[in-house]
Amino acid sequence: MSFPILLALCILTQLSVVGTVYFLLTSAGRRPGLVRGLGLFLFCGLEIAILLHITLARRGHELKTGNFLTDIALAALIALAFGFGSSLLKLLNRSRNALVQSENLSSTLFDQSSEPVILLDHSGRPLDINSAACDYLGYSREESLTLTVPDVVHPDDASGMMYQLSTMVCGDIARARVRVRRKDGIWMETETSTRRLDNGTFLTLARDITSQARQQRMLERFAEISSGSGDRFFTAVARSLSETLGLEHVLVGELLPGRTDRVRTLALMLDGELTAAVEYDLAGTPCGAIVGKTMACYPSHLREFFPDAAMLAQIGAVSYVGTPLWAFDGSPLGILCALSRKPIADPQYCQTVLSCYSRRVESEIERMRTEAALRESEERYSNVVNVSPIGMHMYRLEADGRLILEAANPAADWLLGLDHSKLLGRTIEDAFPSLAHTEIPEQYRRVAVHGERWRNESVTYKGNKIDGAFEVVAFQRSPRKMAAVFMNITDRKKAEEALRESEAGLANAQRITHIGNWTVDPVTNASFWSTEMYRMCGMSPKDKPPTFFEYLDSFVHPDDRDMVRTAMSGLLKGRSHQPLDYRIILPDGSVRVCQVQSTVDCDSAGRPVRISGTTQDITERKHAEETLHRQNDFLVALQESALDLVSESDLDTLLRSVLSRACQFLGTESGYIDLLETGADHLTPGIALGCLDQDHLKFAVRKGEGITGTAWETGEPVVVNDYDTWPGRIPGCELNTLGAMVAVPLVAKSGVVGVIGLAHQKSSPCTFDEESVIRLVEFARFAAMAIERARLHDALRSELTARQTEIGVREQVESELQRSLSLLRATLESTADGILVVDRQGGIAGYNRKFLELWRIPITLAERKDDANLIAFVLDQLKDPDGFVRKVTDLYASPLAESYDHLEFKDGRHFERYSIPQRAGDEVIGRVWCFRDITDRKRAEKERARLEEQLLLSQKLETIGTLAAGIAHDFNNLLVPVIGYTELADSELTDEDPRHLHLAEVLKAAYRAKSLVGQILAFSRQQPTDSKQLHLESVVQESAALLRSTLEPNISLETRFDPDLPPLFADITQLHQVIMNLGVNSSHAMKSGGKLSISVRATSSASANCLVCGCQLFGTHLELCVADTGHGMDQATLRRVFDPFFTTKPVGEGTGLGLAVTHGIVSRHGGHICVQSEVGHGTEVYIYLPAVETLDHCTLTAATGCDVVAVQSPLA
Repeated sequence: MSFPILLALCILTQLSVVGTVYFLLTSAGRRPGLVRGLGLFLFCGLEIAILLHITLARRGHELKTGNFLTDIALAALIALAFGFGSSLLKLLNRSRNALVQSENLSSTLFDQSSEPVILLDHSGRPLDINSAACDYLGYSREESLTLTVPDVVHPDDASGMMYQLSTMVCGDIARARVRVRRKDGIWMETETSTRRLDNGTFLTLARDITSQARQQRMLERFAEISSGSGDRFFTAVARSLSETLGLEHVLVGELLPGRTDRVRTLALMLDGELTAAVEYDLAGTPCGAIVGKTMACYPSHLREFFPDAAMLAQIGAVSYVGTPLWAFDGSPLGILCALSRKPIADPQYCQTVLSCYSRRVESEIERMRTEAALRESEERYSNVVNVSPIGMHMYRLEADGRLILEAANPAADWLLGLDHSKLLGRTIEDAFPSLAHTEIPEQYRRVAVHGERWRNESVTYKGNKIDGAFEVVAFQRSPRKMAAVFMNITDRKKAEEALRESEAGLANAQRITHIGNWTVDPVTNASFWSTEMYRMCGMSPKDKPPTFFEYLDSFVHPDDRDMVRTAMSGLLKGRSHQPLDYRIILPDGSVRVCQVQSTVDCDSAGRPVRISGTTQDITERKHAEETLHRQNDFLVALQESALDLVSESDLDTLLRSVLSRACQFLGTESGYIDLLETGADHLTPGIALGCLDQDHLKFAVRKGEGITGTAWETGEPVVVNDYDTWPGRIPGCELNTLGAMVAVPLVAKSGVVGVIGLAHQKSSPCTFDEESVIRLVEFARFAAMAIERARLHDALRSELTARQTEIGVREQVESELQRSLSLLRATLESTADGILVVDRQGGIAGYNRKFLELWRIPITLAERKDDANLIAFVLDQLKDPDGFVRKVTDLYASPLAESYDHLEFKDGRHFERYSIPQRAGDEVIGRVWCFRDITDRKRAEKERARLEEQLLLSQKLETIGTLAAGIAHDFNNLLVPVIGYTELADSELTDEDPRHLHLAEVLKAAYRAKSLVGQILAFSRQQPTDSKQLHLESVVQESAALLRSTLEPNISLETRFDPDLPPLFADITQLHQVIMNLGVNSSHAMKSGGKLSISVRATSSASANCLVCGCQLFGTHLELCVADTGHGMDQATLRRVFDPFFTTKPVGEGTGLGLAVTHGIVSRHGGHICVQSEVGHGTEVYIYLPAVETLDHCTLTAATGCDVVAVQSPLA
């Protein structure tokens, strides 16, 4: 080896030594681990290199130098290397132990970290994973170690993440946002932080940012759609909500104008598809529980809450979330909601999103409504401006800033006293110079540019009262155009001033009545107190009102806290309570009594949202009530005592009872009563108790002497706290046993009758306070009355004895008088007439019950004893009240006159009235009125006249019928040869013979005569009948068909039938004749056109009455009514309407047998016929025919049986 090579090896050896020393110095931890590693690597590398080079040199080469020093140096270097080697081994062992401890600590932190941590290799495969990462991904540790980055990261994010790993160098930190898929398939938004380690691995920390990402995407979508408007905006809202919330159905709706129970959709998305707008009622739907109330969410089982909502079943909704929409003024505006076929996983997130969207939706709906209102307003704008009583200016803002007056309405001329037509086109400063130096022009310009509404008020005062006030409101009409409105607000300002005065008055009223009001928010526990509440509790209004629990602990008396707490617990559950009395302790230690009355307001779910009430300081009232209770107890006892005293007539017994009760009332055992005899000048002893019952104390007392004489003289109570030391006592009365003493005069109606005195012994601490004295004074008043009464009783006892004889005589006279009065009263009450007795002054002296019954007068009115009141009461019952009053007035003006007349009432009653004067000897002292009800008699007379008229008519018809039948038979026999020979002569003529026409006329006349004979026979009932069971409605339909062909075009025919009509036995031909006769008569009465009605109905099976005459019909009948709107008939015609041969038609147009024949046919069928008519109002004919079920027992109550013909007119 050459010398240069050895020299290089020496230098390397020295460097190795330096490296070793440096490594030893830094191994204590003063350098980072990377420096220590480099020092170790340098040391080991150099040592190994030197050894290798020496070994190779020795083996492969011979030393060319024999320098001994060089060999020694080389040996020394080798020895030095081996010496340091042992130290190096110890150092390596210590480093290995520290490394193991560090690795154990890192493993512990790795496993116990709450954040997901993954150790990856360069290919993205996990080398290690902690438990938090396993929970995050949903895999077990073994499953997680088999995965790679592409297995769990979204394909769009995996490639970027792998590229990021490949480009990192040692120590780099990289962050990324990726989508990670859990084992259950759910994608999680994840933020990763990756660091490349020294060994080439990657340490990755993950954090779940799904909710933040979801909110970010929601905000981005919301920002995208917020710039839209109108229908496109609502459509975008529905689509965005469906995507953001993941719910299939979304609805945006607004309440119909003026309705709170019906919604119209602005956007409706079903299954992700937009559908046409619909309207629906809120009742029974989840929307009904939200609109106008509060946000709600039904995460699942929706149809269990709203079983009647059919639409929920149609779309298969099981979950629902919605929020109400509110207008700017706080009124309900609509609803924003979403529904789904699956349960809602995150209700809070859905409610947050809806709340965010609802504000923008509310503003858009309000904007659209405002625009619609603005368009409508602009259409009426010009008319409003011209007719408005409010002054208006319209301005236009030019580009150079000039504000030009464009228009003004007539009211502006009147309010400002200017002719604005001369100012149009000028700037505001030129038109109104007084405004040039005010803020008004600049404010108007701001309004025209920015659309800000500006308002200003000007108020003038007269004295301290408002004299006038005007309000100016400026608003933007359109961009760079504005209007200013001038309004007189004097009344409003005066009302506001009155309101302020009223509020001040309310505060004063609360202060005077000691009533304060308060409010508690049960959610936040915040409180509001009025000023009076602060004053009652000794606090300043500037202090914060305490919460309920602070108030309970600081003010409520400890003994009352449970009661107050229980009442508040009931309010929190939505239950009110009765007024509650409790005590409070003020900061100064005084105790007050308060009464609280409260109420609770709840939301739609029944949860309390506001508790309010009033608190009144009733301390003084409580004290007054306690005093009142004591006084009441005393008064009750006093009343009982007074009754006992008044009932006692023996004076000695009475005095003892009075004194005993007085001692009992005032709680003492000693007392006395001295009496004043009539005319005496001194009081004499009456009775004494206790220590005052001593003989030497019983002496006469004059006025002013001692406590007794002083009370007598002054007439007032006298109270002494210590009688033995009182200087006013009577000499010689020192007992040294009396303490407090009181004396009260006994004052009755006649004056002072005595003095009562009470005393406490000196050993007793009791005294007579003001309340005790008042009680004794009250008791003394009753006692004086009782004493006076007892004295009067003694005086009257002899008087009563003297008058017993006189009383016996009087009782006998009164007994006779009572018997006479009893007889008179019995006679008066037993009569069937109503009797009234009135005195000369118009007062009622007497009456009987029949009088009140006849005139239907309340007993309370009769007891007033005023005839004028009775007359005013009965006038409404009479048909001629004026005549009634006139007659009464005339009779009262003529006291001696007598009178008899009839009275007719509005309800059909009739009275006989008889009046005579009431005399006492020759003197007229009043008037007697007698009233008799003759209503039944009048009705009987009327009924008898009607029956007589019907009987006469029936007899007349029977007579005419008999005569007509004879004539008809003879006439019919005469017609036989006429018709026969005429037909025979006609048959012998040739067809061309002109005499055929003459013979045809003869036959026509003969057959007409034969028809007339048939009608006469029908009228006389001598034609045979062919009766069978049939239905009347069928006969009417057939007859109506024939009638329609004969009626004039201007006459309409109407038929009406009740359903399920019973059949009847009748001759169908004759019924046809009846209907045709009546129909033809009606058509003749309607020459100018009209309406013919034919109806059939069934009457009651029990009984019924004719609608015209009122006759009763037994059993079921069929009512056939033929009515027309013709000219009608008068009364004279009605009375003869069934007479044979009577007709109102011209000669040759009628025989007068139509209705007579009809009557005969109805009578033969056991029926009843009536006609009702009025001139100008048409005619109605009612026919009643018995049905099959009542045919055998058909009768009428009229005297003539079923053949009755009743005719009645509304004019009768």
